[in-house]
Amino acid sequence: MGRRGPLPDPPDVYELKTGKQRYESTPKPPPVMPSPPVGLSTPARREWRRLLKELEPTGLLSRLDRDVLTRYSENLVIRARLHRQLEEEGLTVEGYRGSIIKHPAWQLYRDVTALLGKDGDRLGLSPTARLRMHIAPHVDEDDPILAPLTKPRE
Repeated sequence: MGRRGPLPDPPDVYELKTGKQRYESTPKPPPVMPSPPVGLSTPARREWRRLLKELEPTGLLSRLDRDVLTRYSENLVIRARLHRQLEEEGLTVEGYRGSIIKHPAWQLYRDVTALLGKDGDRLGLSPTARLRMHIAPHVDEDDPILAPLTKPRE
């Protein structure tokens, strides 16, 4: 014959929740915010901190979002650099045999902007992404334009 399995836990270990206890949830510990990676450039680190300050109240960020936030911060800096270059040099340049062609940085600018859009959606930075994530928009109570929209009707 086989051996007997482990003994069951004593009954006082199990706690039966009744009435209001059933509906009360234990508060979740606050998520551990990701720290910026070591190799992040100084302007990207500034963007990282700015984004973290904005996204922290939503409660959606965790350490798992570190790569997306890193890529988004770096791409913001790259896009700003490309924008300055296009402002200085113009949208067109002289090409082969003197023909006018679009600036090669323009395609890079468009590609980085597309990546920012995708990563921004992943982080909940667009209104549509926030609706999909069921995040209530943060409204400043002192804002004279939006404050009447947040007050309940009497």
